[in-house]
Amino acid sequence: MKKEILFIAIAFFLILQVPKVSASLSVSWNVLDEQVRPGGETTILLTFSNPTTLSISNIKVNIYAENYLTPYPTYFEIGSLSPGFSQQTSIKVKVPWNAPSSISFVTLRIEYYEMSGRKELSLNIPINIKALPILQIEDVNFSKERIEPGNSLLLSFYLSNKGDGSAKDITIKLNQSLITSETGEIFIPEIKPKERVLIQIPITVNPSLRIGIYPLPLIITYWDETKSQYYSEIKTISLKLSGKYTFIVTLEDQDILTPASEGSIEIKIANAGTQEAKFLYLTFSYDFPIKELTPSIVYVGNLDPDDYDSEVLRLKISENVLPGYYPLNVTLNFEDVYGNEYSETYILNLRISEKVEKLNIFYFSIVLICLIAFLLILKFYKRTKRKK
Repeated sequence: MKKEILFIAIAFFLILQVPKVSASLSVSWNVLDEQVRPGGETTILLTFSNPTTLSISNIKVNIYAENYLTPYPTYFEIGSLSPGFSQQTSIKVKVPWNAPSSISFVTLRIEYYEMSGRKELSLNIPINIKALPILQIEDVNFSKERIEPGNSLLLSFYLSNKGDGSAKDITIKLNQSLITSETGEIFIPEIKPKERVLIQIPITVNPSLRIGIYPLPLIITYWDETKSQYYSEIKTISLKLSGKYTFIVTLEDQDILTPASEGSIEIKIANAGTQEAKFLYLTFSYDFPIKELTPSIVYVGNLDPDDYDSEVLRLKISENVLPGYYPLNVTLNFEDVYGNEYSETYILNLRISEKVEKLNIFYFSIVLICLIAFLLILKFYKRTKRKK
């Protein structure tokens, strides 16, 4: 009897030591993108595994998401998983454009059946939404069209946020190696996405600089909207320095012009400025009494500072014109070293004389010759008379 009781006790103990076998679904996940920008999307890879020796059946997955996340699909089924087998699938998660920087969750509610009955599993997958600011300089403008060394002017531009997150605590500082400015560091509390702020800075150009194009550095620092990431950038603005154009246009010589006459004039163009005039050509505009002028266009070419050019023009004068001075407009068309086009107009005054002026000179010359001849004859006659 004692042996039977001992045997039963040993058997019961051994039964307690035998492990109970049950099926348990294992789910692992991996988000392909560490950060997702607003307006973007990412993929979650899911692996369903059955590490046990019993089958798992009728696996159903419902997918939910917090604000700013849109998963698809929102429901799928796997069916059954045999012992030791696994199956992979994926879901897409889209982030809207207006999503702020945050960590949001995609939740999986999984239902399946094993030998002991219906089971449920819940899984939260974090998605890191990162809205980044992107600051750009736009619409740069200088208050002077032509900037010379030593000029004082106003620099204006827009600082625009092209990113999807706010930029905060922005500072702007000008490198003052090329210019000087009484404006120190500019501070802007925040620039939201798709927003831009007008910046205006009075500057004075270094007078020792030469003509040319210079990069004007701007140091811009700011934080992202969560103030977890700091940015420091150097952006440049092109500063074009030009010389001064000062032309002297004069009427150097002209023939005696009278009504219905033809003649020539000589004009002189001097570059008294500090910059070369490139591709210089002259055009002329005139009215009565000038009837015709040739050539109508004169190409000069490049005219250096402290250099000049002279041109001779032929013209015809109309009839029935009164004596006096009449305007001839001379337009100088040229380009600077940057290809910018300019034109400047100068007025020359042509003198029209009376027609009789030439005749008067002719008759005066004859009378003068006759008078000289008479005096010479008279002198010769007196000498001859004395000798007698």
